[in-house]
Amino acid sequence: MSYAKESSTETHARIIAFIVNTASARGYPPSVREIGKYIGYSSSASAQGVLNVMHRRGYIRSTPGTVRSLTVTPAGMALVADEITHPHHEHVRSLLPSAMSYWSEELFAARWLINLDRELPKMVPEIAEAARAIGAIPTWWDGEAEMTWRRYPDELD
Repeated sequence: MSYAKESSTETHARIIAFIVNTASARGYPPSVREIGKYIGYSSSASAQGVLNVMHRRGYIRSTPGTVRSLTVTPAGMALVADEITHPHHEHVRSLLPSAMSYWSEELFAARWLINLDRELPKMVPEIAEAARAIGAIPTWWDGEAEMTWRRYPDELD
């Protein structure tokens, strides 16, 4: 059976969204069996076949011999950027600009710098994790109401 022909980008996107949402909610990714059940397969082998295709296409990666080690790559995230719902999305989105402003002042003694959205995630892993969790990062904030956002990560991150 050819899983490459049977599995579609739509199926891959559904699986990626399921992996990300489950990992966000529970703290660890779903099992192969749970993924299979989610997409309506009765066999774990069928689900594993689709995961193998996704791995070859660069959408996911895992550690061989380790259970529940699935992670979604940036290429995989690009398939589902609009479908991911972090359980604390609004809370993270409301706090991220303040955190970035704080770290800007701590590291650069400046309120907000040009390209802060590019450099700060490289220096403060928590900023990168928060931005990746919600799929966006502020590019400008005046400390009050003026704020602009961009998708995170993008091709330059």
